[in-house]
Amino acid sequence: MRFLILLLAFIEGFVSLGVEVYSMKVASLFIGSNVMMTGTILAMILLFIALGYYIGGRLSSKSEIYTVSTLFAIAGLFYEIAYAVKFPLLAFLSITNVDPILIAMITGVLFGIGVFFGCLVVPLMASFLSKQESGNTTGKYTGMLVAVTTIGNVVGSMLVPIYMIPFLGLSSTMQILIYLILGASLTLAIRYPSWKTLLFILISIFI
Repeated sequence: MRFLILLLAFIEGFVSLGVEVYSMKVASLFIGSNVMMTGTILAMILLFIALGYYIGGRLSSKSEIYTVSTLFAIAGLFYEIAYAVKFPLLAFLSITNVDPILIAMITGVLFGIGVFFGCLVVPLMASFLSKQESGNTTGKYTGMLVAVTTIGNVVGSMLVPIYMIPFLGLSSTMQILIYLILGASLTLAIRYPSWKTLLFILISIFI
């Protein structure tokens, strides 16, 4: 079970970083890719990451393991929504002369919501693993999962912009990231069944 949790943490890190890269690439088609624009998008998504870790930590003592699969599914749903509305929304904002910084902030929020739900699961998974052992091992597993998530970030920061987007294209890259997070949700839901998880996965598939 610990291996599965570590794998899920890696996937969460890979996907969240991949979505960050994807969001900046999409926004660059409308507002350019200078430091101010990319920095603003990055800042907004990092705020959602911090918020996700914080709230996840607050919820960790009260949540069960099936909550993790549900949160992954919700993250996938919001990624799917962002994927569906990004071009119409950004095109509308750009032709109505909205300030580019504001467009960058909106882009960060649009994709950051899914990242937020993905980051919620890390403290929850650490809490679940610590409950499997005697003694207070929450700190041990929190550090372990943050490290694995960060490794996922590193792999995503290299694989997505260097290989996936250039060779697969923007659309296919985002779809793969969504399927990865939904696949992580489904894998856990099979072991710990939850009708909420299956509902969110089905909604994501049919959007």
